[in-house]
Amino acid sequence: MSERLDRDERDVDGTSTANADEPLVTVEDLEKHYYENDSLLDRLSGRDPTAVRAVDGVNFTVERGETLGLVGESGCGKSTTGETLLGLREATAGTVRFDGEPVAGLSGDDEKAFRRRAGIVFQDPFSSLDPRQTVGEIVREPLDVHGIDTREEREERVADRLERVGLSAAQRERYPHEFSGGQRQRVGIARALALDPEFVVLDEPVSALDVSVQAQILNLLGDLQDEFDLTYLFIAHDLSVVRHISDRVAVMYLGEVAEIGPVEAIFERPGHPYTQALLESVPRANTAERDREVEALAGDVPSPRDPPSGCRFHTRCPHAREACREEDPERFDAGSGHEAACFRAVDEHAYWESAPLESPEERAQATESDLGERDERTADEPSA
Repeated sequence: MSERLDRDERDVDGTSTANADEPLVTVEDLEKHYYENDSLLDRLSGRDPTAVRAVDGVNFTVERGETLGLVGESGCGKSTTGETLLGLREATAGTVRFDGEPVAGLSGDDEKAFRRRAGIVFQDPFSSLDPRQTVGEIVREPLDVHGIDTREEREERVADRLERVGLSAAQRERYPHEFSGGQRQRVGIARALALDPEFVVLDEPVSALDVSVQAQILNLLGDLQDEFDLTYLFIAHDLSVVRHISDRVAVMYLGEVAEIGPVEAIFERPGHPYTQALLESVPRANTAERDREVEALAGDVPSPRDPPSGCRFHTRCPHAREACREEDPERFDAGSGHEAACFRAVDEHAYWESAPLESPEERAQATESDLGERDERTADEPSA
């Protein structure tokens, strides 16, 4: 039995649409909104639904054979982006193309062909595995669903995938609760590789693991990428992890991509103040920097129900000016595939002539002062 499916025979009509000059994945203006107050009772009562803009106009590509890291704070829309581009969540708007073909609306044989070419490794190695199935059944299930090979050949493939991820074929009769967290994540990786995909979304695959285990899983993912010629979308919030494994990095903030570029450019020459703040918060091992002061971002992350006008980061940005509040910046070219959605990346722009806004610290102090005055007035009011 061939250990790898023939990728040129995966299309429904028996032909390959692969074009090595085009990105494997293209995401254009992708949006995913969730709606509140949208029940039948709300509609009958005339209440307008409220949109939670989890993903709001995301654009990027993933080249064949590369690892694109997708980073940002919790709640910025990273995981929703990954699940939506795979069709696990229905997009509100925008287009996702895989190998040049739209993903939305796939059904029947076309959808099954896409599912064979794209997989996912979920964040939680505990809840993502069915506790009622053995490890062998979990890894074999995609092969059963797609009717790949005979039962004996499927068992051979299961044993091969378990061994490829550092487990033993003899362990396939065990249940998930008999494994550690790192071993369970290896099972999830083996399941994702069962159909020999070309593209894998790695949704924070090491965030729930111990640091020592994280390094093992990251090295394993690198080895598997070389062995299986894989393309990764690596979602994480740990920048040190992203730097270790990624070729390019996209930084998300409040549902949008604030900056994207080669990993060296992002880490050595960040063009967006949000990226600079994220990098500044990364712990350093250099003893010479032991006493350095880390300036944490002031203010709270705005609500995706009501995002700020203009640049969404202007409410927390130390360099914000009036232009940032009035105009939403596009991603400006910083050279060599490096783009940043910040007016400071452009030498000639109205931003430089506009008035500076209050700093986030001043706004926070003003808010605290207002709250203190309100509390004093409340305390002085006579009780009823």
